[in-house]
Amino acid sequence: MIALKGRILPDTEDKTQRHLVILAAIIFAGITVFTLWFFLYSLLCTEQPQGISAGYGEMTVLTWIESCGRDILFFIFAEAMLIMSLLAVIIGLLLKYSQRLRSPILSMGLGVFLVALWLLFNSGICRGASNNAYLSQTMSYLTMLLIPYPFFYYLDMLQKKRYRTGFALLVLYLELVTICCVLLHFSGVLSFPDMMPFCAFTLGMMIAGVIASLVSDYMRGFYREYRISFIGMTGFILTGILEIVAVAFMEGRRAGSIILAGLYWTLTLAIIHQLYAVREAQQQTAMAI
Repeated sequence: MIALKGRILPDTEDKTQRHLVILAAIIFAGITVFTLWFFLYSLLCTEQPQGISAGYGEMTVLTWIESCGRDILFFIFAEAMLIMSLLAVIIGLLLKYSQRLRSPILSMGLGVFLVALWLLFNSGICRGASNNAYLSQTMSYLTMLLIPYPFFYYLDMLQKKRYRTGFALLVLYLELVTICCVLLHFSGVLSFPDMMPFCAFTLGMMIAGVIASLVSDYMRGFYREYRISFIGMTGFILTGILEIVAVAFMEGRRAGSIILAGLYWTLTLAIIHQLYAVREAQQQTAMAI
């Protein structure tokens, strides 16, 4: 609030921040709905798009069997991560509706869920099993562009909205890039693989924003409020940087193998942090009684 000549006026910064968050949330909802629509439509459509989809390449039975032998361990770890993320989401929902506790573990679970989906769609096993290379590869890029949103919300909760305006601006930029990439891809001007270096640069900007917030909290001492999750997010950021560099500049490697290790590390520490938070909340409730 701002005092002016005896009157109390709303803080214009808070109002602008709220408008940015609402705008970002609306656009994110639209992108999510489009992604779900594309997935369901492609599942029901028997014919793959021509022309641009040729860039993905089709898998024969022999190449799929070879891919299964090469990717089976990676696929199992990605499936396990998907199950863990769903358990984290369930825990977050239980805490929200049974304990009336707003838990950041819910957004963390959603973020890990999207990463696990990206890894699964990107695997040769999924591409061959679905018999639709265009669907699996396009969904791989769409889910990749959706990954940062839950993690921004997760950090925003941990950091008590200290950097919400900056996060909202980064999210709006990511949404603009996502919309442009989708339009260019489905209009046939450029394919997602052609835009991969630019997408990697955009995700790099998102990581830079997260790093800036973590460094600022460390310098100001706020990291002590979420020390365990701070360590977890730091490890995730490091593996994310390595993953982006590898995807953008190293052809022929298994995408996601680096970040998968970071996900297990981050989600485990996030769950530990949540357990401590629940115990602290129970202790405070007992003392109040």
